[in-house]
Amino acid sequence: MAEQQHPNLSAELKNGTGPAAVGFGPAADIKRIKSKAKEIVIDDSIGSRDRMIHIKDAARDYEAEFSNQELKQYLWDARRELAGAATPVPRGGKLKLSKARWLWTGVVMAATTTLVIALPKVGKSRLMTMVLGRIRRGDHSFLGHALPASEPLILIVGPDQTEDDWQECLVRAGLSDPEGNLVDAVVGVFHKGCPLHLDEGGIDQIVEFCRDFSSLIILLDSYAAATAALGLEEKSNSYADPLIDLQEAIAPYDASLIVIHHSNRHSAKGRASSASRGTTALPAAVSQTVSLAWVSDPGDNPLAPADYRVKLTTEGRAGRPLDLLIEQVDEGFNWISHGSAAEVARQQAMEEILDKLTERQSDALRDMTHHWVTTQLGVDRPHLGAALDLDRKRSKEVMDALLQKKLIQFDRERPARGGGRGQPTRLFRPVDAVLPFFPATDVSDISDPVSPPASEPPSERSEKSDATEERECPECGTTFPANKRGRPKIFCSRECKNKAGRRSSEPTDPDQGS
Repeated sequence: MAEQQHPNLSAELKNGTGPAAVGFGPAADIKRIKSKAKEIVIDDSIGSRDRMIHIKDAARDYEAEFSNQELKQYLWDARRELAGAATPVPRGGKLKLSKARWLWTGVVMAATTTLVIALPKVGKSRLMTMVLGRIRRGDHSFLGHALPASEPLILIVGPDQTEDDWQECLVRAGLSDPEGNLVDAVVGVFHKGCPLHLDEGGIDQIVEFCRDFSSLIILLDSYAAATAALGLEEKSNSYADPLIDLQEAIAPYDASLIVIHHSNRHSAKGRASSASRGTTALPAAVSQTVSLAWVSDPGDNPLAPADYRVKLTTEGRAGRPLDLLIEQVDEGFNWISHGSAAEVARQQAMEEILDKLTERQSDALRDMTHHWVTTQLGVDRPHLGAALDLDRKRSKEVMDALLQKKLIQFDRERPARGGGRGQPTRLFRPVDAVLPFFPATDVSDISDPVSPPASEPPSERSEKSDATEERECPECGTTFPANKRGRPKIFCSRECKNKAGRRSSEPTDPDQGS
C-alpha cells in the first residue's frame, strides 16, 4: 500500500515533499522525539532522574511507539551531542601525538581511567586518597615517583564505605580535618548512606560535576558497589558496560577516573591485568591497571612474623610496568617504600642460598668479604687456607664451591714472585650482592683475622717483598716475626689463637670474680 501511495518516496524525501517533511509517519515522530530529548537535557529544571518521565510523557503524543530502551538512547544521544559529538580523523588527517599524562608518575594516569585492584583491607582506598592528598599539599613526589604541580578537584563516589570510613581515609590524607570538615579540593563525597550508582541517572550526576569542575579527578570506590543495583553478573562481558558508558560521558571534560575493584583471591598476586575479579572486559576497558597484594599471606604460615608490606604492580598502555614494595605506617598517616619488589625478591633468594652454605663455606665467604671491604683486594687459595686453618685441598674445595654458587668471582692476577719466574696467583673477591650480608663491623675480631695491620697500606699486599716485622701476641705477649706479605698472623701460635677464641665465645658474667 505504501509503495502505491508513494512510488517516488526517495525522491520526495530528497526534495522535501514526502510524509516526513510534512510531519507524518514514523520518521517524523523519531525526528520530533529526538528534538524533545535535546530540550529535556538542556532544561536545567529537569533532574537527570526525571528525564525519562518527561520523554515518556512526550512520546504519548506520537503515533509511533517507542520502547524505554529507545527513549534512553535518544536521551543519551542528545547528551553526547550537546557535549560535543565525536568525529573521526579524516582520510589524510593527522593524529595527535602526546606524552602520557600522570597523576602519579608510572602508577595513576591523568585524563583517562586507572583501575586499582586488590583484595579487601589491603589499603586501596587509603593509598589512593593519600596520593590525592599529597598532590593537593604540593608534594613533588610520593614513594619515589613524581606528582604533578596542580591544584586537584576531587569527587569521591564511594558507595562501598560508610561516611565514618571515608572520614578515616580523608583525615589521614589531609583532605578533611579531625572534625570532618572537607577541604575545598573535595567537591563532593557519595558514601554508603548516600550512594550513587552507575545507572543513567548516576552517570548524569557525575557528568554534571565534570561540567562544573574542569579536569576533575573522580575516585570510584568500588565498581562492584556502584553497579550492584544494575543486576549485572561479574562474569559477563556486559559487566564493563557501565564503565564504558561513564568513560564516554566524561571524555569531553578532561576528567581523570580512578576505579577501585576487588581482585580474585586466587590471582591476587599474579599480573595486574589478570588479577581483576570477574570478567577480563573490565581491565581491557582501561588504560592503566594497578594491583595491590600482601607480600606474604598470614594464612600461608600463621607462625611467621607479621609482614605488612604490600606489593604494587602496574600494567598499562603507557610506560614500563612498575614493581614496588610499599607499607602503610604511622596508623595510616604515612606510607613508605621498601624499593622494588624485584630487589627484595633477590635479597630473599640470596638469604636462602647463604643459609644453605656449610659452616666452612660461610666462614670463608665472611673472611673474603671482610678482606675485600677493608683492602679492595681479592684473596688467593693459600691465604684463605691460612686464615681458616685449612690445608690446600680443603681450601680449594671451599673456593670452588663458592665459585660454583656464583658467590665469588675472579678479581685479578698477582704477578709471580722472583722477577717473573713461576705462575701468577689468581685472586678472588665476593660478588657485590653478598657484601650487605657480612657487614665489616668485626674485621678486627680475634676469631676472624682478615685485616692487614693498620700501619700497612692495602696497596702493599701485591708488592714483591718477603720482609717480616716484629709483632706482639695479644694472648701471651710473646714477640714473634710476622710476614708483611698477604694476611699477617696475629697470634704466635695456634694454641694462643684457640685459647683466645674460646674465651671470646664464653658468655660474659658481670658477677664473675666478685
